[in-house]
Amino acid sequence: MSYRESQKALGLQDIELSLGQVEQKHHGYAEVYEQEYKDYLRKQAGQVLPPGSGQSWVLEVDGMFVMERDKPCPGQCEGREVKQAVMFASATPEQRQYVSHAGEVEQFSPLVHGVQRHLGMRQQDLLIGLADGAAWIDGLFAELGVQVRILDVFNATEYLNTVMEAMGWNQTQREAHRDSWCRGDINARVWLKHRLPDPTVWLTWVEPARQALRYLEERLDQMDYYDFKQKGYPIGSGVIEGAANSVIGARMRRSGMRWSYSGVNRMATQRSEFASHLPILDFNTIRLSAFP
Repeated sequence: MSYRESQKALGLQDIELSLGQVEQKHHGYAEVYEQEYKDYLRKQAGQVLPPGSGQSWVLEVDGMFVMERDKPCPGQCEGREVKQAVMFASATPEQRQYVSHAGEVEQFSPLVHGVQRHLGMRQQDLLIGLADGAAWIDGLFAELGVQVRILDVFNATEYLNTVMEAMGWNQTQREAHRDSWCRGDINARVWLKHRLPDPTVWLTWVEPARQALRYLEERLDQMDYYDFKQKGYPIGSGVIEGAANSVIGARMRRSGMRWSYSGVNRMATQRSEFASHLPILDFNTIRLSAFP
């Protein structure tokens, strides 16, 4: 909750604190919490995955920008990207573990490694990665050993729509085919084989349309949506997008909010831990460390 909401909650318990005092108390707790949380995950990241297999896991990754007050750059975006991942066993998708960090992917990667070990992933388990195709996520998936990569179908159909517009299709036709992709009715490679016109046609398209087509053709292995659905794999990144809005956005993108760099990470850490099925830290343990 916000500091003002916390102030009201404390007032119901006859604890009267100013907003500044509430913020100060929270900072003391949150600073210790973030340090203990990330130290634990980094330590876990250094452990070897135990042998064995038997489970498949889904890892969804995305980023969300929140407004920052530390580095205002006139004419440039003043936000900072909060990188976020959610991981869960395919058999129990409701038991999700979240992790977030506002910083470089090199700092974020060990935290995700730690989550893998915290959840009990084994060496021969199957890891399925689902994302929107961002370059930093592709690199992260390669480092994490993701065996099956899936391009978020909603993102893919944005590029598909550009291609269909170049083909002269009307809105009704385009919506019908986008819906078909989103249902997992067909693999992208099959669709392109049977629907795409000859090169003599698409080579004359405007550059944005040709770029969209190249984008799809370079990711065919990540868009076998029919096959993925038959295997029970998710094809849409609704879980991580929902998390970006409910875990990060709902608290950190309220009207007028601007965050310090340290504040972004403290709050993102607590929000991710709060939303996770298997919390890492005990409230009372951190409370005693923060306020001895």
